[in-house]
Amino acid sequence: MKAISLVLHPLLLATYLMVIFYFYLPEVFNPVAAESIPTLILATFVTTFLIPVLSISIMKMTSRVSSLELTRREERILPFISIVMFYCAATYMFISKLMITPPLSVMMIISTSLIFLLLLITLRFKISIHAAAIWGICGLITALSIRLSGLELIVPLIVTVICAGLVASSRLYLNFHSPKEIWAGSFLGFFYCFTGLYVFS
Repeated sequence: MKAISLVLHPLLLATYLMVIFYFYLPEVFNPVAAESIPTLILATFVTTFLIPVLSISIMKMTSRVSSLELTRREERILPFISIVMFYCAATYMFISKLMITPPLSVMMIISTSLIFLLLLITLRFKISIHAAAIWGICGLITALSIRLSGLELIVPLIVTVICAGLVASSRLYLNFHSPKEIWAGSFLGFFYCFTGLYVFS
């Protein structure tokens, strides 16, 4: 169960989503040239996973947080602030420098704003970030599928829903969250991302 939480860690999901689009819907990356997409995916991995993980690791070494898993609500605040900053930087870079267009640019803005919203919620309530992230991906893929009126993303959507169920189960099994925290994260992630992409893309 712990392996599921690690493999489907929220910080990895942006990279996974990019890989899904690369194989199933590469036109999402327009106007980025096809040969440049792998570099874009690598940049996503570095800015949304590698750098945040290094940042949290430094916080762990300096005793700012007691665990890399951030199981205590009050210890999530500082790491979340840094993650929001990294996501804002990545979103700005991709939109202003690479000139990516909707729906990818909209998805990046939605994802970044969702993290900020989760930060605000975490000030008072230990919402499940894992559930919010994976169900947020489900919401994005669902909205994009409806917008395209096609079946290009049906396989990734089915796989993502299954993964979302596994993530929720693992968080409950590991006793990291209560059912209420899981449901709150799941509903917020899905409906925020679905509504945002469906309305603004």
